[in-house]
Amino acid sequence: MADIIEVILADHKRMRRMQDAIADHDDFRQEVREAGLHAAGSALWRRAVASALWASSDHVAREQRGALAAFGRRAAPALRNELCRQWAAFIAAPHP
Repeated sequence: MADIIEVILADHKRMRRMQDAIADHDDFRQEVREAGLHAAGSALWRRAVASALWASSDHVAREQRGALAAFGRRAAPALRNELCRQWAAFIAAPHP
């Protein structure tokens, strides 16, 4: 029974992280839309841009404390290099 509860809780945590990321990106888009309503360089424009930058920085900071960052700190250099090689090959390959 405890194993089932752990699986359910882990799934809930993954869903919550995904929902948080979606909400963060929605916030970014809203701030960019807000900036677009004002003359570039105006006080209201600067406020919206600053808000978008703050939200983006906060989001990135949370990601840098997350699972991918933890993996990067613990993974062996050879594994990181191999994953980097695979990623570079994927990016260089043609995609439809």
